[in-house]
Amino acid sequence: MQLAYGVLEVLPEPYIVVDERLSIVFANTAARDTLLLPLHEGFALDLQVDTLVDAVSDVIQGASPQTIEFLWGSGIRLRAEVLPEVQRASPRRAILRFHPVTGPAERPSGRAHDGFQDEAMLRMAVEAAEIGTFYCPMPLHKIVWNAKCKEHFWLPADAEVDIGVFYARLHPEDVAHTREAVEAAVYRAVPYDIEYRTLSPSGDVRWLRAMGRTRYSQSGEPIQFDGITIDITKQKLVEKERDRLLEHERLCRQEAQTASSLKDALIATVSHELRTPLNAIKAWTEVLAAKATDPKAVMRCVEVLHRNIDAQTRLVDDLLDVNRAATNKLVIEREPLRIENIVSAEVQSWTPIAQRRQIDLRYRLEAGGPVMGDAMRLRQIISNVLSNAMRYTPAGGHIDVAVTVDGPRVKVAVSDSGKGIPPEKLETIFEPFAQLGASRPSDHGGLGLGLAIARKLATLHGGTLTATSAGEGKGATFTLALPLQAVTASTIGTVEAGLDNLLEDVPVAAALLAAPLAAVSVS
Repeated sequence: MQLAYGVLEVLPEPYIVVDERLSIVFANTAARDTLLLPLHEGFALDLQVDTLVDAVSDVIQGASPQTIEFLWGSGIRLRAEVLPEVQRASPRRAILRFHPVTGPAERPSGRAHDGFQDEAMLRMAVEAAEIGTFYCPMPLHKIVWNAKCKEHFWLPADAEVDIGVFYARLHPEDVAHTREAVEAAVYRAVPYDIEYRTLSPSGDVRWLRAMGRTRYSQSGEPIQFDGITIDITKQKLVEKERDRLLEHERLCRQEAQTASSLKDALIATVSHELRTPLNAIKAWTEVLAAKATDPKAVMRCVEVLHRNIDAQTRLVDDLLDVNRAATNKLVIEREPLRIENIVSAEVQSWTPIAQRRQIDLRYRLEAGGPVMGDAMRLRQIISNVLSNAMRYTPAGGHIDVAVTVDGPRVKVAVSDSGKGIPPEKLETIFEPFAQLGASRPSDHGGLGLGLAIARKLATLHGGTLTATSAGEGKGATFTLALPLQAVTASTIGTVEAGLDNLLEDVPVAAALLAAPLAAVSVS
């Protein structure tokens, strides 16, 4: 009775299956715990009740179900329903279901008929619930599965099953712990309740929950291991979706908390960064008003005012550029130009600052080339990278700028001997406001926007901006790579001329600004 053995095991009523020699083929736990005689497979029942012996023999031979009342063991009055095994086996068997008698005896024929109906209802319930059953006599080799259990393991209904087939159908990741659970249940009487996955030949996965227990002989040897399997794939999919939603919710909450913290830090930092040059401007305008007749003092005031106005302008421009980048409104105006000229001009403009900070700024041109780009935006990239290098390089350090050609790309590398970058920060430093998210405030000020803007501009030029570092305290190298373009010599000449004129206009503009200032100081 392949189907019922696993289910009978979990029923509260005593069930025994006997063959025509009255040897026990199966006894569930309730039978072993409730009845007073030792019950185990192979034990021959000494019924000593002729009517029960006759009833068992008749049912095995094909008679209708019967009910017999008798005294069992030490005087317990029982009623036994004798039922034919629904699925005939060879040799044929009978099922005995026992009930204690606490009141007037019922009509045997009616009870037997009810028992037969109950057995049929039990079978229908198992099939409706899609429960798989397994029955494994010792030694642990041959396994009897019902059709549903075979379906759970992607096997046809007529497949022969043994312990090797069982393990072969398991997901490789589940074999080890399933084997441990089976051996613990069989040899150490540990309750068997486990979840594992089965694999189809095409790789499909089915989740199962298996429950069962082992029955032992009087000497303590395992004689049978059986139980049930239930398909819990849908449950697992629901759990997986629940876990995904919980993780998504956790990440969203974490992002919201991070955004809130960054917002607070941004407001505080922007306020400080805006206030610093404004305070200087305010203070030096008061000095200018007080010392208007002193030319040297006026020039000193103008110099400081210009520096703080530039700082204020850069801060506002950076904030506007970050907003344009976030909304994809950051545009560039392409024209043919020589990248080495752009780099050279920026190095010259940063040289006085490097000298004041006692930093050795060196420029090396190995090979340049024509590119299509926005001169102002390319200068902004180089300026932001140099500004970052200046910020983190101490006095006595050095910054090397090199322009080289690598295949179809021209590269600008800015290497410093500064504080270096931890490996895990090599990408995050290019995120907007990355400095605000640091574990401790920066000692160098700023909003941490320069590198983010520089990378975005490099991308808009069809290039890349990357960072490398051997670690903290070992400096860093930022490399801008841009695609070379084939442009005519005449076009390049025109651009170079325009750039030279621009550079020449710088001292002219300074002179024009100095003239009215001098006039003010004289007056």
